[in-house]
Amino acid sequence: MRKSKAVTAIVASVVAWVGAASAEQEAVQPRCVAFNVADSSPLAGVKLVSPGHIAPGAVVHPEFQPGQACVPSRGEPNHCASDVKAGTFGILVHRFKSWACVVLPGKGKIGTQAAWIPESRWAADQSVASDSWVGTWQNDGAKITVTSNEGHLHFVGNAIWQGPSDPHFGSFEFDAVPDGDMVSLVGGCEVRIRRVGAFLFAQDNQQCGGMNVSFDGLYRFRGDLKP
Repeated sequence: MRKSKAVTAIVASVVAWVGAASAEQEAVQPRCVAFNVADSSPLAGVKLVSPGHIAPGAVVHPEFQPGQACVPSRGEPNHCASDVKAGTFGILVHRFKSWACVVLPGKGKIGTQAAWIPESRWAADQSVASDSWVGTWQNDGAKITVTSNEGHLHFVGNAIWQGPSDPHFGSFEFDAVPDGDMVSLVGGCEVRIRRVGAFLFAQDNQQCGGMNVSFDGLYRFRGDLKP
């Protein structure tokens, strides 16, 4: 009888430990980034995100770590994300507890930023019509130009990563007919591009150029540039 009780106690302890470990694993905070947002594939990455905007209310202070207010320092002038106003459009990448990881427009005409905001300040949107692809789309590291020709779209991408000394470049070019809100280039260089809200969002397989060159991320429409 004593032996049975001891075995039962051990089993209960193991079950409790496994449950605690599982809960801890589920609570692991995902990365809030615009690149490689799904580790499995570029296709999974572009399918993961969804459009939305900052809900009505005061200015939002995005945080690189949820719940840790950013304190700018003289030595790190770009350490903090830029404040955003209600109505600012962006995309949702992840949710974690009461926080939402979003990618939003940043400084200037091409800047973007990925950061955490309170989940209560995020409002989901319906995706816009997927036929409005034509134009020039850009972010801090890459540009995608889309033109229309005889029933299909022509995509040209150029990206750059500045190394310690020399810059590294990447590029792609292909024709496609959108499958819903997405186009794909497959092969050695794989690129998936999706029309998400007011933006394009792209993910690649890190094989479309030199070292550290990537087309991953949010692209803002450049109405002032002809395709």
